[in-house]
Amino acid sequence: MLVVAGELARRGVPELYFASTEDRRRDVEAIQGRTSVRFISLGERLERPPGEWDDDTYAAATQPARPRALTARPQNVITYLAKVTDADIMITMYQRMLAEVRKLNPGLMVVDSSSVYPTDAAREHGVPYVLSVPIAVSEVFADRLPLSYPSPNSGLPGQLSLRQRLANLRFRLSLLRGLLTKVPAADFTRRRREAGISNASASQSKYADDARAIVGYSVFGMEYPFSAAPSHLHMVGPVVPPLPEAAEPDPALRDWLDGHESIVYLAFGTHMRMRPEQVTAVIDAVRRLGPEHHLLWKLPRRQQEMLPADLPANLRVEHWVPSQLEVLNHPHVRVYFNHGGGNSAYEGIYFGKPGLVQPFWMDCYDHAARVADSGTSLVLSYQDTLSGERIAAALRRLLREPEFTTRAREWAERFRAAGGASAAADVILDACRADEPVLTEAAT
Repeated sequence: MLVVAGELARRGVPELYFASTEDRRRDVEAIQGRTSVRFISLGERLERPPGEWDDDTYAAATQPARPRALTARPQNVITYLAKVTDADIMITMYQRMLAEVRKLNPGLMVVDSSSVYPTDAAREHGVPYVLSVPIAVSEVFADRLPLSYPSPNSGLPGQLSLRQRLANLRFRLSLLRGLLTKVPAADFTRRRREAGISNASASQSKYADDARAIVGYSVFGMEYPFSAAPSHLHMVGPVVPPLPEAAEPDPALRDWLDGHESIVYLAFGTHMRMRPEQVTAVIDAVRRLGPEHHLLWKLPRRQQEMLPADLPANLRVEHWVPSQLEVLNHPHVRVYFNHGGGNSAYEGIYFGKPGLVQPFWMDCYDHAARVADSGTSLVLSYQDTLSGERIAAALRRLLREPEFTTRAREWAERFRAAGGASAAADVILDACRADEPVLTEAAT
């Protein structure tokens, strides 16, 4: 959303507003362009992000109960939904958003599909909106997918065998049972209906139906095609800002990248907490890959406490990388070891780098399945994440077998051809011109 807002600002589009909670103010105010993007504060964030959940809840939402991970994933999803299905927070944020919408009276809103309350406010005030979908777009239409299509969050491949179809059915039944018994969905819907919200159940497909346009950040072929995909869905590929990024590169890090010819970049997103045994396995893998290959690991300071005192000589650890895309674009970076988030899974491929994916929850499994099917990446199993030998073996394959890089470069061309941020901006402007309003973007 920040990248797309930046693209509109670079084009000189007037009257751009970006609404979000106060913790994102700095990110919005850093957007630069021919026109400014004005920040609208929705107050302090009410819900606790997953990175701040207690250990038991976090583990229940992210870690498989046993190595047969697919059998545990419905419970992971249920734990997550039970944690985030808070009617009080949703209604409060809806009321905050609606008040801002009424004051601003925007001509168009661009709303992240993960944020329900801005869409509710747009519908209540009669504002046309574009739905921005950062996850696999098929998940928005989960209630319309046939049994032959891999269920969202299952991590099943695009072409299901008979055994996988049965597993897919069990996944859906387990998920439905959990939704009926463990998630306060009925109370959530009732409370939202009492607050005057029309789509009280927060049906994602209903939001999508009523959107003026839908933007998805992959391409079909990488995303599995599905018959329920509507005509107003636009697949624009990953959104990547023009390089160099606004962030000032670290000269010492740049010199380190320049000084080593074969580098693996490791980054596992903002929510993933590495467990001690996983850190130990990664360190073991690093030792096995030296001295021929070097590894750059972006690891939060708190998790660095699990590192041994004697780090391998071929490892560099940073708590923050100011320009991650510059790292991925560097010619010496050959493989991206990531967690399978919507941005991470595709950003490396966008720069022609094959990936090793260690999925840890929710849609990460689905992105992992898609990049594996594309021939660009390998995926670690539950057992693999605990074995330095297996991690090193997978990385060696990606480094030594040229077909992975070839496929990544082929998909990079397809991603770039889809248009990215420029195509997303075109969709937004076309949606705005449908009735020629005064353009305003209210994003979350």
